[in-house]
Amino acid sequence: MGVGMATLGNLGMALGWWADAGFGPAATCCCADWLAQPGMWVGMFAASNVAMLTLLRTPHASANCRTALFVGGNLGMAAGMLAGGRVAAALGGAVVVHYLGMAAGMVAGMAVGHGLARRLLEPPVSPAEAPP
Repeated sequence: MGVGMATLGNLGMALGWWADAGFGPAATCCCADWLAQPGMWVGMFAASNVAMLTLLRTPHASANCRTALFVGGNLGMAAGMLAGGRVAAALGGAVVVHYLGMAAGMVAGMAVGHGLARRLLEPPVSPAEAPP
């Protein structure tokens, strides 16, 4: 999940952002407005979900784990991107600072979202049943 987000998810976001800028230099970013820059959002979700479908290290993962990955991961990714973008915008700076803030928020949000969703979906494991 982390590798997919740090590679394909961020690449999709960057390509979508570039498309939103008319394939020219990206001078600004408005990640808080879904309609102002839809390419960034579409690219992020499309590329990251392709990564989750094709780069899953554990294809034998439980159905609950996969559900948590797609539901919690996508919700966390969106929330993280919004939060990271807003923090970067508040700090000011170059467009690259904004991109790095969104990318870090996206990866962190996806990890947290997946972890929370997985805890909600899977029953607790007793210490005797836990793998070594």
